[in-house]
Amino acid sequence: MVADRELRRLQNELALAERRIHEPLKLALVSPLQLLEEVEAELADSCKGSNVALWTRVDIDLPSFLADGTQLRSALIGMGETAVAAAGDGGEVLLEAERRRCPDDESVTLRVTDSGSGGAQDLRARLPVAAGVAADHGGHLRVDPGPDGGSIITLQLPFVAG
Repeated sequence: MVADRELRRLQNELALAERRIHEPLKLALVSPLQLLEEVEAELADSCKGSNVALWTRVDIDLPSFLADGTQLRSALIGMGETAVAAAGDGGEVLLEAERRRCPDDESVTLRVTDSGSGGAQDLRARLPVAAGVAADHGGHLRVDPGPDGGSIITLQLPFVAG
């Protein structure tokens, strides 16, 4: 089961890398709720097979935003698969989307948190394509240790209203 999950993750990464090389961003309105529901559906089998609880939280103040939904979905699935593997048997994974407002800018934060044993630096090396998707959108990817163990993978994008 772990080998199948890792194979799916690698296939997803390769397909996304191929698209990023050959296709420009296809910007369209992305619904954060729909995006996370689609990612949650993709991760459901991996979670069941690994006995991992999957949770989703979307900021009600986050409207649809302009982005390449296909690339974001693929990046989040890769981030989610990585988190499910890190969470381990009986662990938890949380998918989140929120809007951040600062005086001089707004951003969209897409976050995947796992309850694993940590290893944020190990996870960072497994997410080069997600980092590329963030950069393509003018954002960045960050991996930090969680406050109670585990890791927090954050994809931060500038908020562009549609």
